[in-house]
Amino acid sequence: MNESKTPSDALSYFVLLYCLLVPAIGTLVSVILMDHISEELALAGTICVYLSSITLGVLNLKMFKEYRDRLDFWALITGIILCGICCLVAIGALILRRAAVELHIH
Repeated sequence: MNESKTPSDALSYFVLLYCLLVPAIGTLVSVILMDHISEELALAGTICVYLSSITLGVLNLKMFKEYRDRLDFWALITGIILCGICCLVAIGALILRRAAVELHIH
């Protein structure tokens, strides 16, 4: 069968790619930015990007829910989980950075 692609299909695949690429590329960009700008600012920006990916993925999840047997659904779930883990690590790093600054541990 030849199915025509709708704009919502294109958006769904964009969100899928965004959720899968953000943990890899976002982490790399964050590490590079830490050398050039404030570490806290780089971590805060990274956390915002991870949260946007999680939010887009969760909002888009109900579109993919009908395709539970397809790889797309599980790839989206994997992307959301990876972004969640990366976000928690970035939040922990930001908290530890702030604690080190307050305790004068550099």
